[in-house]
Amino acid sequence: MPTLKEIGLYPQYIPSEEIFKQLAGKSEEERNKITVDDYNLNYKEKFFEFRLQTRCVAAHYERSFNEYKNNKCWKIVIDCVLNVNREPYSVDGIYSVQVKCNIEDFFILGDFEKKRNTLDLITKGVSQIEQKEGWDKKVFDNAYNKVLAENYENRWIWKKQKSNPGRQYIAKVLCEHGLYSCDISLIIEDKQGQVIKQEIVIREKPDEWAFSKYFGDLNWISNNEVRLVSKKKDYEFKLNL
Repeated sequence: MPTLKEIGLYPQYIPSEEIFKQLAGKSEEERNKITVDDYNLNYKEKFFEFRLQTRCVAAHYERSFNEYKNNKCWKIVIDCVLNVNREPYSVDGIYSVQVKCNIEDFFILGDFEKKRNTLDLITKGVSQIEQKEGWDKKVFDNAYNKVLAENYENRWIWKKQKSNPGRQYIAKVLCEHGLYSCDISLIIEDKQGQVIKQEIVIREKPDEWAFSKYFGDLNWISNNEVRLVSKKKDYEFKLNL
């Protein structure tokens, strides 16, 4: 049985009126070249920017429903389109669903409204699948409410935490996944949980493909210095008391 782990939002490419005019009377090969060139020149950057700016809320929502077992998919693809024109469907473990969205309008929203809008798009997409497949609505209502309760702030502590050799301090890694970046901080706390020192050591693109590589190992070099090492051991970041 598949386990739903991922939800992604993908904007629709729509050629401009000028491009539509250029396509008239052209062969399929010529039409493909015109649209590919137009996409790369005028839309590709918007596509990736939309994906990045919606990722923090999507990841927050994913973590909140905690891997939902079902008989259809491991991933939901939410296609953000100007006009909904098809029913949700699943193929090879991916469930595709359309929701109405104009990404030009999305980009002019304020930061908090972008997060609110992203959660609304996710909810609309997931609700269609819930109704069609009879999924447990409470699971996704709980995820929605958790994102709201945490005020859309996607902040979490990495599972690896280490005490220093003298057992006076605990080192932690904090991930703050926002609209425009993911900030990763090293934190040193005392036994009472009071923060002794905290410092952002990595600022990366707001997507797991970009920042997950840094979560390799956490260890103390001495009683007063902690180190975060990347998965491939090609990056290391230190914090001293």
